[in-house]
Amino acid sequence: AVVKNTVKEDSVFYAGRRGQGFLDSVKNLIDEFKRYCVTPDMLYAAGDKTQNSVLKNKLISTADIYGEFERELKKGSFLDSEDDFLRLSDELEKNKYFEGANVWVDMFTDFSPQHIRVLGAILKSGADVSIYLPANKSEVASDSLFEFPEKTVTALKKVCERIGVLCSQSVCEQRKSMRPAIESYCENFENPDFKYTDRADEIRIFRAKEKYSEVEETALKILDLVREDGFKFSDIAVVCTELEEYISFIEPVFFEYHI
Repeated sequence: AVVKNTVKEDSVFYAGRRGQGFLDSVKNLIDEFKRYCVTPDMLYAAGDKTQNSVLKNKLISTADIYGEFERELKKGSFLDSEDDFLRLSDELEKNKYFEGANVWVDMFTDFSPQHIRVLGAILKSGADVSIYLPANKSEVASDSLFEFPEKTVTALKKVCERIGVLCSQSVCEQRKSMRPAIESYCENFENPDFKYTDRADEIRIFRAKEKYSEVEETALKILDLVREDGFKFSDIAVVCTELEEYISFIEPVFFEYHI
């Protein structure tokens, strides 16, 4: 009904409105807007500013669909799980549930705008919030591994300034020291000419016949580290290039091994 009421003959989406996957694409787009707190009014405003007629039509047509979707939500016809964080932040601001509480946030590198809004509501309610992020004490380039945490710190500082709460920042030493070969690898991650000349017993290389076997072997190694060597799952990271080619194997294999 939302698409039927808004996608008219002059809409850029009119020709493809009945195409396979169109509704899923529209819903995914709306979900993305909500995660980043983009409203229909913002899309209308962007459409008014652009001189590109095709882009203008797309923005306005998208805003029409998004706006109608929001109006249907307000009627109570259905609920959207993407609004959970927004509803949570509104409730936290109304009810001082976290007043005087100590809140600790760990294991994140960045937050979506919705998450930032919830954290702001918790701060506004009078809680003492401590957030731990991976960082480097030295100056790092904008394209470094710490780019996301650095941007997160900036976003959190802006929230604190906006709601008028004190924000302080300190650097903690890493909890576990890395082994020499791994530490050298991390320090020279972006250096293609780096060569490690000492023994590297902590680094293992194996050959897999195909991607599924590669992922399964990785899963078995993770379980071995957790069961035999005392690691936690949160101590382990899986890093690979071309993630989109591996994700269809990683999800089912890791689920099967309860990782």
